[in-house]
Amino acid sequence: MSIELTSASPVRRRTRIIKSATLLAAAAVLFSACGTTQAAPPVETVPSTIITAAPSDAPDTTIEAPKAPKAPEAPEAPQEPEQKVATPTPVAPTVPTAAVCDDVASPFGQDYNVVGIKANDPDGGLVVRTAAGSSNSPISVLVQGTTVSTSANYDDCREFSNGAVWWKIQAGSTIGWVNANYLGQSEAQGDQSLAAMCGLFDQVMAFEFGPVNGVNFPPADLLNSFETALQMPPAGIYADIDQLRNPTDAEMLQGAFDGIRGYVGGICS
Repeated sequence: MSIELTSASPVRRRTRIIKSATLLAAAAVLFSACGTTQAAPPVETVPSTIITAAPSDAPDTTIEAPKAPKAPEAPEAPQEPEQKVATPTPVAPTVPTAAVCDDVASPFGQDYNVVGIKANDPDGGLVVRTAAGSSNSPISVLVQGTTVSTSANYDDCREFSNGAVWWKIQAGSTIGWVNANYLGQSEAQGDQSLAAMCGLFDQVMAFEFGPVNGVNFPPADLLNSFETALQMPPAGIYADIDQLRNPTDAEMLQGAFDGIRGYVGGICS
């Protein structure tokens, strides 16, 4: 009796399974030899969201933040007025002016010595010049102790506005002008000058009591010598001497004698 198989027998199924496994193993070996690698896992994509603009006719619901109040501006500092600095005008140095000496500054023709010269004086002594003032040309130089004779002429004495006094002098053959601050009298010279003045004073006053040698008034030469010899006289004495030169009456003549005696009598007594 024949048996009809309607389905594959267990033997055939097992055989097919073994063949299938063998084929899969061979394919795996082949893929490994070709250097294939395992694919990276798929990246999950996130669907993008498209935002569309609101319609232009939609009402604006944006609320603006309130603006901070504007700080008040600081007031501008007052500007100092522009000060213009004036350019100083150059001032010319003041040149001292000179005038004829008064009675106190005049040397009245007396002898003096050069004094006050320092040992290291750059000029080496007292410079004698052609005229009064240090700007004039030098003539000579007088060393310490040199004796000079001064002029009895009023015009030969100059007093400058800065206080300097210049005298015209003679030292030997040298005649010129020197600064009187460097002239002084020794005690002997002072005594000699005083004696000369008092001798002339006595001669003048002798006419107070009447004519002298037939002359009623002191002669002009005597009065001029007396006037020159006066030492540091007060200004009033010169008016009295002038009255003796030109007396108008006996009363005025007596007043002149009295005035001269009052100025000089105490010195020569």
